[in-house]
Amino acid sequence: PFYKALENSIKEEADRAGDTFISKDSKGDANIQAANIAEMIQEGINVLVLTPVDNEAITESLKALKEAKVKVINVDSKVKETKYVEAFIGSDNDKAGELLAE
Repeated sequence: PFYKALENSIKEEADRAGDTFISKDSKGDANIQAANIAEMIQEGINVLVLTPVDNEAITESLKALKEAKVKVINVDSKVKETKYVEAFIGSDNDKAGELLAE
């Protein structure tokens, strides 16, 4: 439900701004995600809202996005190479676990 709500919210805002919204399902597979990203770069995207399947395997795609001048907003699961993203939106899961343990 979280990701569907997030997707719907982003789509609504894109529609309001007159922008095109594209969503691709990577099915939990880092290779599919990399292929989806390469395809979206070819389609000419300007911004990518990204939750990486694998926070290290995504690095090559992040480099390609940077080269294509695509802004990346990293959501929920933080990429390892944060220098390739404009912003990270997420929670500190370690801190949340500590708080729950208390």
